[in-house]
Amino acid sequence: SLRGQYALYMGVQYAHCQLHLSQHHGDATPGFAARFEIEGISDYQRLLTAKEYRYYRPSIDAPPWSLDMTLIDPFGNRLIFTQPHYRPCRNCIKAAFVSAGASCWIQ
Repeated sequence: SLRGQYALYMGVQYAHCQLHLSQHHGDATPGFAARFEIEGISDYQRLLTAKEYRYYRPSIDAPPWSLDMTLIDPFGNRLIFTQPHYRPCRNCIKAAFVSAGASCWIQ
């Protein structure tokens, strides 16, 4: 059996957003953050909460510029779903997140 001999690679999808996950060495370091801009963040939060996961019930934070929901895995990786209150130009968004030290901006 080859089980356990190779790194896990899988993809997950919600609506039009695809996320590819890998255990391959060097693909990412523990503690990374990826930010996803979505619409209907409250609906998505209700969907996740309705699944009644034993150890995780995501909540929505409300900084002045957006609604954010952060999911954290056991290794400290963060998936941040954000619904901005306004739509600034694409270059302004990228510049703001790069200067804030974000690891990844996915739109």
